[in-house]
Amino acid sequence: SGAMLRTEAKDREARAQKVAAEETKFMEQQMKEKETRLKGEAAAREAALKQDAAAQLERTLQEAKEREEKLAQEAAGQLEKAVKEATAREAKLAQEAAAELDKAAKEAQAREAKALKEAQAREGKLAQEAAAR
Repeated sequence: SGAMLRTEAKDREARAQKVAAEETKFMEQQMKEKETRLKGEAAAREAALKQDAAAQLERTLQEAKEREEKLAQEAAGQLEKAVKEATAREAKLAQEAAAELDKAAKEAQAREAKALKEAQAREGKLAQEAAAR
C-alpha cells in the first residue's frame, strides 16, 4: 500500500506539473497575443499621427502658397497703380510745359510786334523830320 501511495503521489505530482506547464504555456501565448495586438495598435496610431502631420503640413503649405499669390497680386496691382499715376503726372507735366512754351512764344511774338511798331513809328517820325527839313 505504501508503494501505491507513492505511485499515486508521483502521478498527482506529474499531473500538477503538466497542468502548471500548460497554464504557463497558455499565459505565455496570451502575453504574446497581447504584445502583438499592442504593437499593432501602436503602429496604427503612429501611422495615423504621421498622416495627420502630413495633412497639416500640406494645408500649411497650401495656405502659404495662397498668401504668396495674394501678396503677388496686390504688389502687381500697386505697381500698375503707381505706373498709371506716374504716367498721369508725366502727361500733366508735359501739358504744363507745352502751355508754358505756348505762353512764352505768344509773349515773344507780342514783344516783337511792339518792337516792330516802335521801329516803324521811329522811322515814320524820322521821315517826317526829314521831310520838314
